[in-house]
Amino acid sequence: MYFIHTISYRLKIYRPFLYLYKNRTNLLFAESYYPEISTRKSVYRILCDQIYNIMKYGWPNEFYYLYGLDRKGFRSAREFVDYTLFYRRREYLNHLQEENDIPILRDKLQFGMFAEKNRIPTPKNLGFFDKCGFHDIQKNQLIEYDRCAVFGEDGIFFLKPLEGECGRGVFKLEISDNIILLNGIKTEVRDLRDILNGGVYLAQRSILNQHHLLESIFEKSLNTIRLVTVYNKVVQKVLPLSAVLRVGVGDNHVDNWAAGGLSIGIDLKNGKLKKYGFYKPGKGTKTAFHPNSNLFFEDYLLPYWQEILNSAIKFHEKLRGLHSIGWDVAITENGPVFIEGNDNWELSLMQACNGGLNNTFEDFFSK
Repeated sequence: MYFIHTISYRLKIYRPFLYLYKNRTNLLFAESYYPEISTRKSVYRILCDQIYNIMKYGWPNEFYYLYGLDRKGFRSAREFVDYTLFYRRREYLNHLQEENDIPILRDKLQFGMFAEKNRIPTPKNLGFFDKCGFHDIQKNQLIEYDRCAVFGEDGIFFLKPLEGECGRGVFKLEISDNIILLNGIKTEVRDLRDILNGGVYLAQRSILNQHHLLESIFEKSLNTIRLVTVYNKVVQKVLPLSAVLRVGVGDNHVDNWAAGGLSIGIDLKNGKLKKYGFYKPGKGTKTAFHPNSNLFFEDYLLPYWQEILNSAIKFHEKLRGLHSIGWDVAITENGPVFIEGNDNWELSLMQACNGGLNNTFEDFFSK
């Protein structure tokens, strides 16, 4: 038993170093996001920085290049909140109360009903698919697959896992003249049962009237804001922490960072975009303008900004069982639409686009 315990302990100690070695290309030799600034640190110095991070936090800094820490005299790691510390603090504070509000965020049907009750605009929920068929929540009836004509109308819809998060597992459904395209592939209604594989998927109407100022940046995708609000214990108020705009690129019809989209920082004071848009590591580095529209990001003013902030704060105040929430918000010609809220939002993208948040972290995330 002692032998097994010793082996387990050693593996725990050596695991981050093994991870550093296996991922040395991304952690030690990656492409710089800021080649125009000063000179690059030596590989030895970068290695020392990563080992220091392991000794202090238990894991290498996977956002080292995204934060510009590879450039001499440019930025200090002390400006940034380490991911390991952030993750532990976020999880602890969001699960602090026995009866928290996480289920409201993670169940999209419940989220839509809660938002509607509190007069927060969200995409219209039509019903949900499961292994039995389509449950029409407007008519309160089940329509079996062999009798299902889907929604009885043409349009663009999204099928989202009922308890999914962060845009994972979403299907795009297009219906026109009884022709159904699922993620661009012609599909029969009866085939949905097998495609959805017994899962429960919420059917939502697509947001079609995206604001023209967002369309001007990139028209092929619904471009959304990720806004983080936090209950600040120091002032005992819900306050905005940070925000970015996510936009699609190329032929992508989604704005996801993982799919090659861009994320641009937003000035919380006035809703203006910051200078650079950032790609996910491996997809590129940064750019001052959109590669398709050639629109420059710096000082581009987003519409309805104060209304977005006020609505997010109002929404969060109704969910006081949660310490922090990452909101996904679309902007239409009529104002903001809250697509979803995430309790497991990420800080790394916020810091990459808006700079390190270490100076304010303790104010917002004190235990």
